[in-house]
Amino acid sequence: MLLQDLQREFGMAVLLITHDLGVVRRVADRMYVMRPVASSSLVIAIRYSTTQQAYTRTLIDAEPPDGNRADDTAASCFEARTSQLVSHQTWAAASHRGHVKAANGITVLIRAGHTMALGRKWIR
Repeated sequence: MLLQDLQREFGMAVLLITHDLGVVRRVADRMYVMRPVASSSLVIAIRYSTTQQAYTRTLIDAEPPDGNRADDTAASCFEARTSQLVSHQTWAAASHRGHVKAANGITVLIRAGHTMALGRKWIR
């Protein structure tokens, strides 16, 4: 994996922020789970090995065991469509305040057991 190759070659540390526990299991030496505290915007980090924490245990138990991922056939795909505009308000910079069009009339196919990320980038 590219990150591990770079880490070895340059002796660098890697901070990986992800929702994919499979990736974490393959590449991380340690993992912390972050979750909201009450209704505030604060988060707490729970060490992955501290499986006595109910929240962490729930995440670990929800992951399919290695080698037990769903098949990779077209029949195992989930189709997601947006038939209307999906937008959100942004306050990232004064020049970009307002509503951002995130998706409008898109269709994505996601195979069972796979992870898909949909991101955005400002194009100037």
